[in-house]
Amino acid sequence: MGARDLRRRRGLAAGPLVLATLWLAACDQAPAPGAFEHPGGLHDAGQLAAISTCLEAPSDALRGSHEALLARARQALSKAPSPIAEFNAPTTDDAERDRLSKRQLSGDANAAFDAALASALDVGLAPGERLALEAKAIELIDAWASTHRVSSGSESHREKGHLVMAYVGSAFLAAADLIWSRPSWSDAQRERLRRWIEQTLRPDALRLAKRSNNKAAWGIFSALAGSHLLDDRAAMLDHAERLREMIDDQIAPDGTLPHELAREDKALWYTYFALAPLTHAAEVVRNDLAIDLFDRNERLRLALDQFLRGLTDATGSPFERATKRPPARNDWGANLLFAAGHLYDEPRYLEWPQRPLDRRNAAWKQVDLIPPRALRPDAAVATCQRVPVG
Repeated sequence: MGARDLRRRRGLAAGPLVLATLWLAACDQAPAPGAFEHPGGLHDAGQLAAISTCLEAPSDALRGSHEALLARARQALSKAPSPIAEFNAPTTDDAERDRLSKRQLSGDANAAFDAALASALDVGLAPGERLALEAKAIELIDAWASTHRVSSGSESHREKGHLVMAYVGSAFLAAADLIWSRPSWSDAQRERLRRWIEQTLRPDALRLAKRSNNKAAWGIFSALAGSHLLDDRAAMLDHAERLREMIDDQIAPDGTLPHELAREDKALWYTYFALAPLTHAAEVVRNDLAIDLFDRNERLRLALDQFLRGLTDATGSPFERATKRPPARNDWGANLLFAAGHLYDEPRYLEWPQRPLDRRNAAWKQVDLIPPRALRPDAAVATCQRVPVG
């Protein structure tokens, strides 16, 4: 059921006054026993319905983000899939080959996500476009599920392929979840995707999750996305426990991430590269299992504060020597802070990002259009006014 279907079923008019009702309506669309809600996990179903309502009479900020999404989604309709059986990311040993393989993966994964999200929101589409977009997303996902079997790296970085598949390829899983409840899927396509997750994506992700730095964060993020689609509650509980351990082990009491600080001039970038999947993984756990890891020892909040300080005033901070910084306020880091601002209902986090936000990685992709709901129950659900113009 799409966001527009949910609104129609409840007979709701567009506008911010009905958003709390939309949230309750989404919650009573109960999935089968043992199954998770789809869409859910990476993107909260009630939030999608609320944002879809906002788009009926959008603010300038929402209108710009949505129009850009529709343009990309329509462009995706003409994209032919380019799946790779053995995805190899050879790092600096062969930089050109590395770029080409990642370009093939990201091109298909981003196109699938854009098409699926535009179809799921179902606003501003011409007759027949919704079905065409979800069919294209399914085509792209199925091409990779049918073809890709192995990920690899170079002699010096054998897990690079697993890592790239986690931080780029997980967009396929997000796309699939956005339209998983649609009848356009054939039984064979669903089965191929499940098999791809079970035999390739999740085992590779769990190998990464055994590490102690940003690789582990991306691994658990990808494993959660996959297990959500499989409706594998036992695995999700295991992943949630591993994520809890990561938050305790990777984030020091002062909010720094020692493994990422050790990268010195690239410490700020790698801190972002770990915090983005850690926070989005915590969002999946919150949505699917009702387990709140965001305020565990306040580690994530402290880490976000340290990251913001490194971006805005690094003098005297742990990031004083970090030279790799975002080239603009809509580049890397912006999506993380934008998501954090909505999660914690914290204006400080929302002051730095500027639209349109970076969307190259699978974590917090397109968050300027579909921000998460606030952690505090007394904060606003997602009103059109809460999405800043920025």
